[in-house]
Amino acid sequence: DDKKSSGNNIIKLGFPSLSTTIGQIPIDEAARIACEVIKEFLNSHKNDWDFQLILIDQDERVLNIFELEWKKFKENEESRFQIKLGDFVEIMVEIEIEYIVNESTWRLKPDVTPLSKSLYEVIGSKLFEEMKRLYPNPGIVGEAYPVPIPSTSEFYKGVNQIIYVISPNMNPSRPDPVSLEVAKNALKESYQSMLNAFWTLKNGQQYTPRRQQSQEKRSAFDVLMGIVHNSASTPKPTTRSSSSTHTFSWGRDVLLPYCERPEIFSDKEVYSYDDNIVIIWDKYPKAKIHLLVMPRQLKIDSLEELKKQDLNLIQTMKRKGQQVIDS
Repeated sequence: DDKKSSGNNIIKLGFPSLSTTIGQIPIDEAARIACEVIKEFLNSHKNDWDFQLILIDQDERVLNIFELEWKKFKENEESRFQIKLGDFVEIMVEIEIEYIVNESTWRLKPDVTPLSKSLYEVIGSKLFEEMKRLYPNPGIVGEAYPVPIPSTSEFYKGVNQIIYVISPNMNPSRPDPVSLEVAKNALKESYQSMLNAFWTLKNGQQYTPRRQQSQEKRSAFDVLMGIVHNSASTPKPTTRSSSSTHTFSWGRDVLLPYCERPEIFSDKEVYSYDDNIVIIWDKYPKAKIHLLVMPRQLKIDSLEELKKQDLNLIQTMKRKGQQVIDS
């Protein structure tokens, strides 16, 4: 095909199978989601032949399942998507991959998985320092965080950037395991963010994680109140109903069980609750006492969906929080 670029002009992205090791998402589900997102990405760039996506894993069983899943599409995309068995670092060096993907946690630690540890040992502490400089705040599950390779690394002239992806976790031995349904939504978002970051960087642009684009520093209550007041004069196109579907939100979907059935949790998890409000202990406190005040019935996809009629509930939440502080 004369539209296809020559091998010398191909920009490569190497990535592992997300969430199938420490995340413990069933491999068949992970493979299906990954292949669907990859196929959608390739379809959206039908006329672009200057890139190649390469899935690399040492587990032959994992790759066999991915290959079977990919064959369901019955299309030959070998020039743009390949599956390779072997050591990630060795393959990365051998075929000169410019962008590599690595998994991380919301704490943005660069040495979480076996692959992470291998890269960290080779690249060193400069990688972690650069990551914390670029992303001082905790990361969000489902998002990608690119980090340039330090100039002191032996990979500097080959690998351009490491794209850290915070993929979902179902492992009960790790913090905050989630259900399969929540994990599937988050995994899809993880692969989409990974590919969006790669495409942005490949085209010479800076990728900014979606949830870190706004740096305005205001209290959460100020944000809520501002939106409520503005909603009186600014009509919103969205509507809310108890039966409507909503998009995946990591924080909301993980905390939802506390709102729906607070009575099943211990006193060490739930501080107090009534028909409208639940107050829980934060699992990762940032202060000596760190509690979360949440509405039990209000289901929204974003703060921008708050309406004027929600003002009483927001004020009640503030009052409940103040009562805890004063007690």
